[in-house]
Amino acid sequence: MALRKKAVFLMLLICSLQNPSSCAESESNPQSIYGSWNIVANGYHGTMELNDKDSTIQFEAGTEKITDISFNGKNLKFYRNSNYGSKYSQLYTGELSGEAVTGTFTQQNIPGRLFEWSAERINGSEDQATLPICPIGTAGAPNLRDPGIASCAQCRGACGEDCPSDRCDPMKHIVIPITDTSGQQYNCVYNNVVSCLTHQGCRDHDACYDKCADTGESSIFGPCHQKCNSDCIVKWGVAQCNAWADYAGYVGDYWINPDFDGVLLFSYPPELVGPVPQ
Repeated sequence: MALRKKAVFLMLLICSLQNPSSCAESESNPQSIYGSWNIVANGYHGTMELNDKDSTIQFEAGTEKITDISFNGKNLKFYRNSNYGSKYSQLYTGELSGEAVTGTFTQQNIPGRLFEWSAERINGSEDQATLPICPIGTAGAPNLRDPGIASCAQCRGACGEDCPSDRCDPMKHIVIPITDTSGQQYNCVYNNVVSCLTHQGCRDHDACYDKCADTGESSIFGPCHQKCNSDCIVKWGVAQCNAWADYAGYVGDYWINPDFDGVLLFSYPPELVGPVPQ
């Protein structure tokens, strides 16, 4: 027994001399990462609860479960299980520094693409105010230029590819006031805003293309994408659908004069600024 204790001691000593950080990681307490956090993931603001039973992450769209939490005292990893199916689930990795975590995450149906995320611990008692969540696409707020979807397309619903310059006008930044749970005001600031022409036919066609990309079809010449094209033509006519595609730019709009039914606003992820002095 004494020999066994000595062997263990020697192993720990060698480990500490060769790689002190790996030894420290084995002694860390996973529960030190538990608690309430304010999180920003790809521009979306929310809250996160990490514990040993029912860990969750909450954004404006709803609450989702967190599983497989791994923490070694410095590096954090967990899975966010999407309410919309496993192909939308995400793997988060990050590094703790003080009371904040920064890192990247991947989404199962968008292999190879990294998204940034960060979180700050909510300290204090249960009655401490929680930071507000900036709206996206609601309450007068713009949609995200890059929504982080499988197709990698931007400005979804705008008529034309991504954010076409001939149909999207730049606008000044937008500021939307918002309050936390204590009534303290903050400002959600939306930068690089564009106002883009849209039509129901364009919105339906983009949504159809995005569903095709979700199934793994990447080519616009694939059967799913071609079905989207034919559906547009059947409902709106070949002239309108070709014009909405914006292949000819300003020239095509001048000669064909396609129909539009409104505008959509898009911006970079919002920045939460505050608290605002009262």
